[in-house]
Amino acid sequence: IFYTKVCFEHPTDGGIFTQKIPLLRTWTKDNPLVEIDDNVAPRAGDSVLVKQYPSAFFGTNLACNLRAINVDTCIIIGCSTSGCIRASVLDGMQHGFRCIV
Repeated sequence: IFYTKVCFEHPTDGGIFTQKIPLLRTWTKDNPLVEIDDNVAPRAGDSVLVKQYPSAFFGTNLACNLRAINVDTCIIIGCSTSGCIRASVLDGMQHGFRCIV
């Protein structure tokens, strides 16, 4: 299982995304809102990727990691269907993965 979370540390992190939504800059590693809920917390062997844009694929090594373990299908879940889930599904499809929401 690959988890993602959003975290911004440097003023340039997030690029135009944080310029468009400046409140996102409060999502720093010391902000509890960026933590994964304990009810679905990662377990041993799971991976947590830090992302700075809506897509789990953009700017991360997710596609490479999935290919390395011969994954061809992704089940994508999350909180923002019209934002991060949509962006991740589109990018995943463009990387050649079958995506299920």
